[in-house]
Amino acid sequence: MEQQKFIETVEKIRDAALDNHGKISRDAVASKLLEEGMELDESQLKMVYAYLKTSKVEVLDDGGKELSRKETDSLETPKDMEEMTEKSEEDAVLDGESREEEFVKIYQDDIRKIAVLSEEELLKTMERLSSEKDKADKEAVINTFLKDVVRWAKPYHDGAVYMTDLIQEGNMALIGGVETFDYAKALTLDNPVKKMRDYLRKTVTEAVQNAIYSQESENNVGYKVSGRVNAVNDCARELSEEYGRKVTMEEVADKMEMSYEEIKEIVDLSANKIEYIRYS
Repeated sequence: MEQQKFIETVEKIRDAALDNHGKISRDAVASKLLEEGMELDESQLKMVYAYLKTSKVEVLDDGGKELSRKETDSLETPKDMEEMTEKSEEDAVLDGESREEEFVKIYQDDIRKIAVLSEEELLKTMERLSSEKDKADKEAVINTFLKDVVRWAKPYHDGAVYMTDLIQEGNMALIGGVETFDYAKALTLDNPVKKMRDYLRKTVTEAVQNAIYSQESENNVGYKVSGRVNAVNDCARELSEEYGRKVTMEEVADKMEMSYEEIKEIVDLSANKIEYIRYS
């Protein structure tokens, strides 16, 4: 549960930074961690900074400058990598993927240290949970299946969503699944532990797939918006060249056989940046 809390906190820090134009101060990171009762040493903080960098977040020092590589790297890197001052976009993507893989590896190493229940112990815990849902018993079940969440999520990782995000979604689904599973009913069936494991796996994989689908849907909306803005821009440019001046939204609407309200909505989405349209 401490590992789960740590992940949730780091994700909150990342989301707050992204809402702040992808920037966050070192003090703000430390304050948020302290609010959650987490005091990390320097190497652990570097791991957090490195993860934030994979999410395209800049961690700033007291003077408002981005932390140096020395201050953010949690692992040693080849000397020639240290000496590079610029990286191509492809290299940056690969670097981000490498850092995320390292973060997942560190997470897996951490959860391997957590005590898990044997099949026999799981069965006894299920028997107790069938009559009274004790918090300690639920946490023990959750801890036992944390490593499985990573294994269940991996086949769905295609790069559209960070693996760390899929693990986060999977862990939240695991917690919910442990809460909602019908232990009493499972105990009346053959191999109740397998029934629980199958239920939790289904719950986790559905959450992972939903996270990927939601991300793809958001991307599709972005592509559609961009396409509509480009279509209006192209039409406005053609009319502007024909008339020798900037054109009105009414003229674009007439040309595209759309309503003024539809054109205005698209223009608003462009933040009024279609240069061929007269806005006043």
